[in-house]
Amino acid sequence: MPPRGALSPSNFSEADFVNFYRMTEDAELEEDVKGDSFPFIHGDFDFPGEKNVVFNNLVPFTEYPFVDAKPDVFDGANPAAINPRVCRDLEIDVTETIKDKDQVERAIVVRKSYIIPCKTASYPALPNFFLEAKGPGGTTGVAKTQACYNGVLGARAMHKLRNYAPGMRRRPCIYTFHLRAPDTPGGDPHYYMTLLGAYALIHSSNAFREGASAFRNLRIWASEQRTHAIAAANARADRLSAMPPPLPTFSLHPSALGTPALAGLSADDATVSHRAEPPLLPLSPSASPDDADVSDDIGSDAEPEPARKRVRRAS
Repeated sequence: MPPRGALSPSNFSEADFVNFYRMTEDAELEEDVKGDSFPFIHGDFDFPGEKNVVFNNLVPFTEYPFVDAKPDVFDGANPAAINPRVCRDLEIDVTETIKDKDQVERAIVVRKSYIIPCKTASYPALPNFFLEAKGPGGTTGVAKTQACYNGVLGARAMHKLRNYAPGMRRRPCIYTFHLRAPDTPGGDPHYYMTLLGAYALIHSSNAFREGASAFRNLRIWASEQRTHAIAAANARADRLSAMPPPLPTFSLHPSALGTPALAGLSADDATVSHRAEPPLLPLSPSASPDDADVSDDIGSDAEPEPARKRVRRAS
């Protein structure tokens, strides 16, 4: 059974290849390549994706200022498919330096994400498939550098989401970009870019079918990896949300208690986690209900009532 994205003479004819060849040869600008040639390769898949969007919401890859990535094309996931708790948990505070209207630099703290690349909420999340194209005047070196930077951001996003749901099965050997564990505990991981293949698409119709099929199959595989990682992370977020919150504890300082019995205790001795009920006063068998009344003036400055004298009746 051929791969799902495979092309054959039945769905990509010699005439289709001739059209692709002419458009590629006639392209003068990078936009011509992306607009005319790329649709032949891209395929008709309904994956969330965007073109020429700046990744302005990702956690910086290094501690030094770096230009935000802007892929020519990328595939991602629908942000609504990801549990909001997952999105919140995969954000951190980042310090950025900006210039005010007087060109004076100052530092601000902003919230950045590992998996939401753009501040615009409608753009796809979790990007893990990218394309960089160059026109006749472009260089392969620049395209390779841009592709490497995009791929590292995508690999990091998938790594963060997979680690959010521990135990998920991983297949890093298939990644074009993959990570290696840091050399020291708590250090940064190492990122690797691996060449899977190179295809001369304009060489022949068979070469085009082979290259375009590999491209389309990788798009499908990347979509499956996003779906699996999101499902695992959402399941963990649901479990965390279902857990009861921790019970609160309260501490009272002796000065706030106002109880003479605790006046000599230290702050540690007087710390309580709950309020105890006052002890009940024992009643003697001969006491009447009136004798058992407790006045609201107990503890006030009122003078105590003088004791009543019992007079023995003469017999």
